[in-house]
Order: sequence, then C-alpha cells, then structure tokens
Amino acid sequence: MEYMRSHEFTTLDNTTQTRRRHIIEAMWHEPLKAGDERTFADMPLQHMDVTNLEVLRDRKKETPFAADERLKVLRQVFDTTQNGKPITANIARIVKPFRAQTDGHQTATPGDLERFIAHHGTGSKATLYLAIQMYTSLRVSDLAALGPAHRQKDTFRFRLFKNRNRTPVDINITIHPILEAVLATHKTIGPTYLVTEFGKPFSVKGLGNRISDWWSQAGMPHLTSHSVRKGLATDVAHNEATDSMLEAMFGWRDSKTSKIYTRNAERSRLARQTVERINWDGIGPQLLALKEAENS
Repeated sequence: MEYMRSHEFTTLDNTTQTRRRHIIEAMWHEPLKAGDERTFADMPLQHMDVTNLEVLRDRKKETPFAADERLKVLRQVFDTTQNGKPITANIARIVKPFRAQTDGHQTATPGDLERFIAHHGTGSKATLYLAIQMYTSLRVSDLAALGPAHRQKDTFRFRLFKNRNRTPVDINITIHPILEAVLATHKTIGPTYLVTEFGKPFSVKGLGNRISDWWSQAGMPHLTSHSVRKGLATDVAHNEATDSMLEAMFGWRDSKTSKIYTRNAERSRLARQTVERINWDGIGPQLLALKEAENS
C-alpha cells in the first residue's frame, strides 16, 4: 500500500507503525459485506465511497474508541499522495466519529491522589511513581526512562519519547522540593528511578501495566497515568499558569507562528515558573509524612 511507503508513515515511531499496520490489515481483510468473498483489499482506494468507510467504522461500534481509531487511520490513508498529488479525495474526513472529542481519560483530583498515597504508603514504589508524575507531568514512556543521568543540578533535561523521530521536543523541568525529598528517600539501584523487582528498568508497556495495577489496587481502576497529567494541568492552570508555561512543562506545541521563535528560549524559564505553581491542594507533604513518622 502506498501509505505504508510514505514519508508520513515511515517516520512514525515503530510502535505506532505496528499498531496502524495491524488496523489497516484487519480492515483490508474484511469482506465488503456479509457472505461476500470479496474483501476491501480487492477494492482500489479511488473506488471506495463514504458508505464503505461507514461500514468499516460501524463494525467496531461496540467499542467506539476502536471505531474512531479506524477512522483516524483511514483519514491518514486517504491523505496519501503520489508524485506530490493526492491519490484521491479524502472522503474519510466526511465520516463522523462515534465519540465526543475527548481523550477518554478522567482527571485525577487531589482526593484521588490522597487515596492512592494512603493505600500504597510513602515508602512504596507506587508512591514513588506518583510523586514523579505529580511534579513532572511525564508520560509513561518518559517515566520508564527517567533516571539520574537526566538530572543537571536541580533540573531534569531530556528529549520526550513521543514524536522523537518526527518533531522532537526537548524539555527542562525544575525538580520541585517535594519531589527532591521523595527521591532522597528512595535508593536508586539502576539507570532509572523506577525499576522492576529484579532491579531492571521497566519497559514502557511493563510500566504502563504496573501503573494500571497500582490504581486498581487503590480502588480506582478508572484512573490512569494520563489522569494524573490532566490533573496536574488543571492544578497549575487554576494556580495561574499561562498557556506558555503549560506548553513548556508538558512539551505541548503551539501552532501560532509568533511563538516558534520564542518557545525554545523561554521553555526553561517558563517550566520553572510552572513547577512553582504546583499545589495539588496542599497534599504534597503527605508523600513524606508517613516516612517522617517512621523515622521519628
């Protein structure tokens, strides 16, 4: 397929390529309709119409996110060009997704975090994970890699895993005093702060699964690592962090051309100001309270 030879596809992360390839192959091997021996692979892209795409979408209607993921991939496929010209009109953009435009993750509240800390205890690996994410905003893919090598004095400096091969983003995150204190209570035994029972770094998938387990064990299976990111963004925004501060800390990109020239110079300063606005309704010291009680 032309799309899978395109620059847009081949510059995606390997995991994203694999996931999209599986989605495309699954759709292309499906029959045009029940009982039909012909499959969508037999139909040239130019001959597909909106009805065909709605059929592919609707076959996943029991799982709306999967249905919308199909539609997302189809839009990429129909965007493919050949010799600089579109292969066909992108009719996939006419087809409506099932779900509302949301990322599907609930936002973690300070109360949720208190419950998590109380369940796991401050000396646990689970709470170490939470402390790092509460004060850095990192995704699981970055949490799995973060370690002492990324630290320069009071700042973490590194390239975000997401889009690292296409549109890389380097960020500087000041280490919050509470996070500094939490890290000091946990012995680092490998290249990363978070390690398995065998002292080895987690794989991204392995850490994601473990984090899911930790939230479930704390009685909140509906929350995820991304829920904490959303909670942190909400927290600092309520404490008057600006859009530019959020972009600097979370590594988000802004499409306004005027910011292209100032973003890199301001990222470090703005990220530092954002960290200063992290409050979490004042629950941060609870990450240390039990440890202090144990030592008293």
